[in-house]
Amino acid sequence: MARVLVVDDNAANRDLVVTLLGYRGHTALEAADGKAALAIAKSEPVDLIITDLLMPDMDGYELVRELRADPDLAETPVIFYTAYYLQDELRSIASTLGVGHRLSKPINPEDLFRAVDDALHTPTPVAPVAVPVAELDREHLRALSGKLVRKVEELEQAESALEASEARFRALAEFSPLGIFSMTAHGEVSYANPRLMEICALTRAAGELKWDSIVHPEDRERLRVLIAGASTTPAGGSARLRLLRPDGEQRWVAMQVAPVADATESPIFVGTVEDVTEMIDAQREREEMEGRLRISERLESLGHLSAGIAHDFNNVLAVIVNCVEFVEQGLSELERDYPDERWAQLHEDAATVSSAAARAAELTHRLLVFARRDVVRPVEVDVDEMVESVAQLLTRTIGEQVQLNHTRSGNLHPVLADRSQLEQVIMNLVVNARDAVGEGGTVSITTDEVRLHERDAALHAGAMPGRYVRVTVRDDGAGMSSETIAQAFEPFFTTKPVGQGTGLGLSTVYGIVARMGGNVTIDSEEGVGTSVQVYLPALAADRRRAGAGVAAVASAAERAGAGRVILVAEDDDELRAVTARILTENGYVVVPVSRGTEALALLSDESKVFDLLLSDVVMPQMSGRDLAERTASIRPSLPVLFMSGYAGQHLNHVGDAGGQIDFLEKPFSPSSLLSAVARALRGSLDPEH
Repeated sequence: MARVLVVDDNAANRDLVVTLLGYRGHTALEAADGKAALAIAKSEPVDLIITDLLMPDMDGYELVRELRADPDLAETPVIFYTAYYLQDELRSIASTLGVGHRLSKPINPEDLFRAVDDALHTPTPVAPVAVPVAELDREHLRALSGKLVRKVEELEQAESALEASEARFRALAEFSPLGIFSMTAHGEVSYANPRLMEICALTRAAGELKWDSIVHPEDRERLRVLIAGASTTPAGGSARLRLLRPDGEQRWVAMQVAPVADATESPIFVGTVEDVTEMIDAQREREEMEGRLRISERLESLGHLSAGIAHDFNNVLAVIVNCVEFVEQGLSELERDYPDERWAQLHEDAATVSSAAARAAELTHRLLVFARRDVVRPVEVDVDEMVESVAQLLTRTIGEQVQLNHTRSGNLHPVLADRSQLEQVIMNLVVNARDAVGEGGTVSITTDEVRLHERDAALHAGAMPGRYVRVTVRDDGAGMSSETIAQAFEPFFTTKPVGQGTGLGLSTVYGIVARMGGNVTIDSEEGVGTSVQVYLPALAADRRRAGAGVAAVASAAERAGAGRVILVAEDDDELRAVTARILTENGYVVVPVSRGTEALALLSDESKVFDLLLSDVVMPQMSGRDLAERTASIRPSLPVLFMSGYAGQHLNHVGDAGGQIDFLEKPFSPSSLLSAVARALRGSLDPEH
């Protein structure tokens, strides 16, 4: 195999030829120019030289001329390997220098192998001759000139291609939906496309812009971190920033920045800016809706729990309240028969128990209001008039240290509500506001009417699109944190000191308003104050009706049972016994049962005579509502009196066909039970009932 010297100033070209020669088993030597190649040829024998033509220091022409002038190297075969396009001039120079083989770049392996084999095995003897220098120089210069012309043409083509590329880029940048810019490491913008200027609401030249002047002060450090991080990685970095536009509007943008790879002087960066304000606003709105939904679901769960506790507790309280009455009656009889000053202390003790039971009953009632399980008696309410009357009352009760302002809207639609409960809503909110402002503070109540569209209603959990009467109670107190607002409607949650609040004020407000189909929202900022907005569905003209009146309390004569038969259905054994005792002692005949199914069986027996069905609402197996509906089909004229501490939805549809629902709320006293029974019996004789 032969020793072949490969001469080329391009290392990649040399590597290719050396590799191909290696496939044929040749030994390859390398040189980067003619001068180095000549030194190798003089120091060690070579069988063939493959050389490029145009190289620094000494090109291929000069190398071959030196070889031909040296008697020891003159007959060394040479192959020209070049990208030179002036083939006629190349052929003439090669012939003059005794070079019989020429290869063009890029090389074809088969052509290389064939030329090498031919040059090695059938060499053409080359006698040492003196090549005319002037003639060779002329050919050499012509070759160089041709190469230069070709390079100029290539540069012109490259420049034209670059201009076309720049024109395409500028068109893309000018019409891009993204903001595009270039800048220095100090944030000075050297180029900004029209979209970026639009996002920033700027009309100045890009060179006058600096990101520090339009990025929100709180985000400038994030920008500096972004630029510093982008300078260390070719992929660059990204961040979300806020821009402050000259018109005062704040916009959120997503910025991407990357370094320019071939920047040789001070670092240059390019980047894009996308306006993501609408996306972030939508995301925040979605998160707010999800947060309100979570709060609503949590309050609903707490409502179920509270209602269940209140139901059982009301049964217990009813037993306590009535047994205290029995004790009072017994004490009075003993005091009459056996006078003793010690009876006074026992009377006082009984009164204390009765008072404590009344307070406990009020707490359970608030829990039921929060859980929306109480029974309401809605009437048309003029909100302005109602608020004004409550404000007059509160002005005298909240103290002179707090200023209470009330602004009427006028011309409001009425709302359908239980007036006493709606008054409680206003009072609870004003009392909370008074406690928040302390001495010297101001509390204001305003009313107006708003229309919630679908998007607005979505931000108010449970609200439907439509017209609402809005009552706003605003104070200039300490305000609340977001964490406090999230828990504000939960039962027993309070920020007041121990002993100064039950934590049921706002939960009661929430329950009453939600029961009406309305909503309550809180806006608060710590150190500024709190604003609570109550949204009440406005009553349309075609839905207005007169509210049901309240029957007068039955007189002592009306409470006389006169032997009337009452079927009592109550699943609580102790309360059933207490109820039966009260009725029996007042002349009624009582038939007690513990299940609705038992009551229905008795009612189905035509031989049994009953004047009234007194039924609990919530019972196992068959509810009071189901029992009443089945009773209506068997004994349509039999009056029904419901009693419960937890009505919930069980009574919502009993009166759908019209008429008033007779209801006795637990815990009840003997007098309230007897009055309700007398009222129900009297109503059964009233043809308009």
